[in-house]
Amino acid sequence: MITLGVVLLIIFGVVIINRGGSKNVVIPDHKSVKLTDYSTNNNASVQYYIEGPINAIENHRSMKITVSPNSRNISIFTGYQGQAISSHSYTNDNTSYSAFLAALNRAAFTNERRLGKSVNSDSICPTQNRTHYLIIDNNKDVMNTWSAPCTKGPFSGNIALTKTLFETQIPNYSAVVNSVNNGTASANIY
Repeated sequence: MITLGVVLLIIFGVVIINRGGSKNVVIPDHKSVKLTDYSTNNNASVQYYIEGPINAIENHRSMKITVSPNSRNISIFTGYQGQAISSHSYTNDNTSYSAFLAALNRAAFTNERRLGKSVNSDSICPTQNRTHYLIIDNNKDVMNTWSAPCTKGPFSGNIALTKTLFETQIPNYSAVVNSVNNGTASANIY
């Protein structure tokens, strides 16, 4: 009985010591939000936001696609203050929105990887795009994750499929985004 207690204390000590390491320890993936909870909510939307590389204010671009039960919007911004240079809106309906959420669910849109508190997207991959994935309900973030090409962010869904699903919500997506490209590679976020 005493030997069992000593063994348990040793195991407990090893676990405590191993957890005390790096603050950037990745905790296993989990699925914290259910998209189906928002399929009939007229105050909810999903968002895909690309923030371009850190570069000259004149060349800096970002893009946001927002899909809700009633609308689909794409906005392209210039500079770091988010001045809109192009915006297009399209109608949507509950059936289309539910199908879109089901597809996002298949792409594991809500799968999240937990990172240490010191890891954020502010300056990760400064010469590359950073992408944010959001669920918004009544103007509040229910989910806000990100990914970047140079490191693992908290978004652990299928990045390529999610990108395609959002882009195909916008008619003539390529024409819309290409209309604001100023011809410099550093401004191209698409």
